[in-house]
Amino acid sequence: KFNDTNIEQVIERHLKEMGVEYLKQQWIQNIALVDFYIPATKTIIEADGCYWHGCTLHSKRENNRKSIKDKVRTRVFRDLGYKVLHLWEHDIMLPSFDLRKHLSI
Repeated sequence: KFNDTNIEQVIERHLKEMGVEYLKQQWIQNIALVDFYIPATKTIIEADGCYWHGCTLHSKRENNRKSIKDKVRTRVFRDLGYKVLHLWEHDIMLPSFDLRKHLSI
């Protein structure tokens, strides 16, 4: 069992408020576990922490293994017809953050 991160909790709250049906911590085609998946639109949402995923504004880990792996996974998912949305921690945690601006639902 894992605990949702703060940024995952924010995303989940927004999805619930919007009435969007989603799955969290979902395996997609046995390729990778994603933070959120919206089956109706084949949308994957990844809540990327600035430090671990190499945000250029808040981390010196720009070309770390995690960010390289993210790029490869995103390319594979997009090639399979999924929409992949990466949201940065620094954006998610803003009081003005609105998930509707990022989703075309």
